[in-house]
Amino acid sequence: MWNRYQEDESSLGGSGASGTAVIYGGRTDTCRLYAEWLAERREAELFALADAKLSAIKNFRTIIYILPVYDGKLEGLDSMIRNYPKLMKVTRSYANDMFGAEGEKRIGLLAVGLSPEKDAFRSGALDLPTALEEVPVYYAMGRYQPDEADSRTLLRMDILEKAIKKDPAAAPGWFMNLCRAAGQTDDSQPADQKVASGQGTGADAWKAGADLTDPAYLDPILDLIDGR
Repeated sequence: MWNRYQEDESSLGGSGASGTAVIYGGRTDTCRLYAEWLAERREAELFALADAKLSAIKNFRTIIYILPVYDGKLEGLDSMIRNYPKLMKVTRSYANDMFGAEGEKRIGLLAVGLSPEKDAFRSGALDLPTALEEVPVYYAMGRYQPDEADSRTLLRMDILEKAIKKDPAAAPGWFMNLCRAAGQTDDSQPADQKVASGQGTGADAWKAGADLTDPAYLDPILDLIDGR
């Protein structure tokens, strides 16, 4: 069956492009936000994951994927796995043609999630398959905005809240981190009232939303683009 993320070999012809391609996934605009921040700091062309056809991105010298972590898994990784062998081959060839024998291909992955960075790496959520073992993986904190969430996400959050109220030990780390962050960033109540109501530690604190994004998380990506 044809997949929109993968094209036939016949698509590998066409004009080339230099510079950086940034491919972002996600059900909300968080990954896109990081892509836009990256484009502000380095010249880059942005592609939504569904639009990142091989023919459009194959000749960029540097290719950065920005993918979200949902329920402990990188969402959209399958498209990267499918295209990576061809991207690596064509991008290296193009870099050599443009920059000589020392030309480098640079492909990296920025994962965006709600768990603290150490927890995200420790959990195995950022482990890549053998096919991508040479790809450097970076991490950035994300955000949860209730008004951005789709119905599936809201349902998932409701189910988690009910399960955690019955068994607090069942709470995944990212969910509790969100609840803590939401309680700390919600200024609708004075601090003493938050403590009295349990806000920030209760399983329903996620409803306030939290924004943990920071363009500083892009610093290692900038180093990769610059070849440092």
